[in-house]
Amino acid sequence: MSCIFCGAAGLWEFPQFAEMPRVTSDCRPFPGGGRLFLCRHCSLVQKVPDQRWMDEIASIYASYEMYRQADGAEQSVLDPATNRFELRSNLIVRYLESRLGLPAGTSVLDVGCGTGVTLEALARVPNAQRLFGLEFDERNLARLSRIRGFDRLFRGALAAIPRRFDLVTLVHALEHFPRPAQALQDAAGKLEEGGALFVQVVDSPRNPFDLVIADHMGHFSASTLRTVAQDQGLEVSIVDANLVRRELAMIARNRPAGAAAPVAVVVPDDFEFAARNLRWLQAVLRESAEAASRYPHFGLFGSSIAATWLADALGDRVEFFVDEDPARIGHHHLDRPIYAPRDVPSGAGTYVGMAPLSASAVMRRFAGSALNLVAPPVLATL
Repeated sequence: MSCIFCGAAGLWEFPQFAEMPRVTSDCRPFPGGGRLFLCRHCSLVQKVPDQRWMDEIASIYASYEMYRQADGAEQSVLDPATNRFELRSNLIVRYLESRLGLPAGTSVLDVGCGTGVTLEALARVPNAQRLFGLEFDERNLARLSRIRGFDRLFRGALAAIPRRFDLVTLVHALEHFPRPAQALQDAAGKLEEGGALFVQVVDSPRNPFDLVIADHMGHFSASTLRTVAQDQGLEVSIVDANLVRRELAMIARNRPAGAAAPVAVVVPDDFEFAARNLRWLQAVLRESAEAASRYPHFGLFGSSIAATWLADALGDRVEFFVDEDPARIGHHHLDRPIYAPRDVPSGAGTYVGMAPLSASAVMRRFAGSALNLVAPPVLATL
């Protein structure tokens, strides 16, 4: 087996990962038995695209459905700048406007466009945009076609698209590519002169649950994301960890002809964060099971990937989910109701099984309330 990024042989395996339950990126439980590796050459934490993994993701994508907890309505996230909930796509587009301007006539290709939430946010920009998407099938074409300024949905290989664009976006798409370096190279090849590439991925060191997402192939830190881009001839202007909590946003352009490559830096050993995060996940499984035994009624705060993963592990002990997203309150997930915080049954316990940054924010927001919140373990600082 060789590294999905740099091609080096001799990956090191995390043996404890095989015992972990897994979850899909569209929030469905998935059986354990996966494999997780580290490249000792470039430090990228990764899975490997062997036949078993390819068969697994084929089964996942055959019935893939984003935002199933709210009948397709996009998830709201907490805006770190205002401490208010906002659609993730709106935050992204405002960020792109502030950094790139998005003048009238800007042509945009959204790679892995899904149901088109990023394209819909771009369509709300006052200046007219020309919007394109890339997906592996046409199941969402009808919805995409209703977006103002939408031009065409491409299918198949990114490299085969017969035109270039002012902006190419990969919003939570790069994690899914079996060959992320090649994906970035292909995306860079579709940029007009002076065009920009925007990439958003999970900040894996700050979100331990990223490791157990079955269809995520690469698990990036800020340093490995920057390195993979620079090694494909891209000039990285920023890698931002503050646009959305627990996520990394990168803007890059093709390096001008004749420009010197950036000086190589020593990449931190991502073994440390992966090993720490796996230990933390094991502690979460133990402590949440113990918490569930203490309350007559028990639920989980959140209704996304982390809560789905924990609900599968805890089984019938989980009676409900709690969410602050208005689009999800009143719906059901995994046949359990999604309550607003004010509607949690009296005396029930609620485990905040979320990534540490998000869990800390929840504990602060509801300090002094009637909710019996149980915090996850502290994530050790590296």
